[in-house]
Amino acid sequence: MGLVRAVGEPFRSGFEPGEVVAWAASHGFTVRDDRSFAELARALLPAPWWHLVRLGRRVATVERSAVGEAKTP
Repeated sequence: MGLVRAVGEPFRSGFEPGEVVAWAASHGFTVRDDRSFAELARALLPAPWWHLVRLGRRVATVERSAVGEAKTP
């Protein structure tokens, strides 16, 4: 944890929703999930609480793409 904190975690960026897939791919990542705070609230909070979330921000989860397949002898 200390190492991640030392290099500036949490990592934050700002993107338009349609830009994150292309940016992630150009840096070797695949987007696994990209949802707004409101969408996440609906999925994670019980009614009537999810409707209180009105922020327009989004959360994207990315994963390092495979660089190449391992060669077997």
